[in-house]
Amino acid sequence: MSLPTRLLHGWRFCLAVLFFLLAQILAATLGGIFFDPKASRLAFEAAFRPLALLFLLMLFGLLAKFFDRPPQPLLAGQGIPLSSGWKRDLGLGAALGFAMISLCVAVIAVFGQYSFAAQSVPDLLPHLALVLWIGITAATLEEIAFRGYPFMTLIKAIGRWPAAIAMSLLFAAGHLLNPHWTYLGFANTALVGLLLSLSFLRTGALWMAIGIHFAWNIALGTLYGLLVSGVDLFAAGIKGSAAGHPWLTGGNYGVEASLTGSFSILLGLAVLLLATRPKKIAAPQNPEPDLSL
Repeated sequence: MSLPTRLLHGWRFCLAVLFFLLAQILAATLGGIFFDPKASRLAFEAAFRPLALLFLLMLFGLLAKFFDRPPQPLLAGQGIPLSSGWKRDLGLGAALGFAMISLCVAVIAVFGQYSFAAQSVPDLLPHLALVLWIGITAATLEEIAFRGYPFMTLIKAIGRWPAAIAMSLLFAAGHLLNPHWTYLGFANTALVGLLLSLSFLRTGALWMAIGIHFAWNIALGTLYGLLVSGVDLFAAGIKGSAAGHPWLTGGNYGVEASLTGSFSILLGLAVLLLATRPKKIAAPQNPEPDLSL
């Protein structure tokens, strides 16, 4: 690919990043009109996440409409085509995400201590439904933002592996504002980003990545009642506690900042490589060399 073409894709990537920030601002502004994040964070997140997702799809859709040749259907152009097998990939991803977190908790229980207790939550079922809604919209939003249209565009500019590494580092950087972050937490989040990028490159769509992301957050925060990247947004009726060395538990940030998490993510990468085969990716603009891995 010629240098001018690569530069053009680079500018399109920068524009996609700006559109992502714009979607966040619009969603936060509109969501803040109806819900005060300080008074009810859960209600605000339940409005903010889907609004941000909607704005992001619209803005990325505009980019695709004006720049992509030949044009693709809106969802397919964002990496979420409703083709045969999407439910299977979503389910397999969810199973992998659940297994990775369950392994972390099992290791902590064996070499440290894990305990849990029921937590009184008014209107538990509506609360749980709200948490699950936030979980699926947040996972879809972040995957489209970090592994969807911008990622496909960046691949055209700098290649598969440089793009995967760059987007994984940006994904990790997006968690730096979370409380109690650590350098190991940053590294593990980037490693998870690489796993999610690889799932896209191997399957040709974001469904498996969305499943992994959703199940990781819900299993860790809702089922086991532990912190997810330093926050307790996904707690719903179960309060978990992990005791042991910070290398084992991740301390106040959670398992994402532990060597336990590192081991689980690496194992997840191995499973992903063994369980999937490379596919060609329907990337933005004119077809380019094979993007399979």
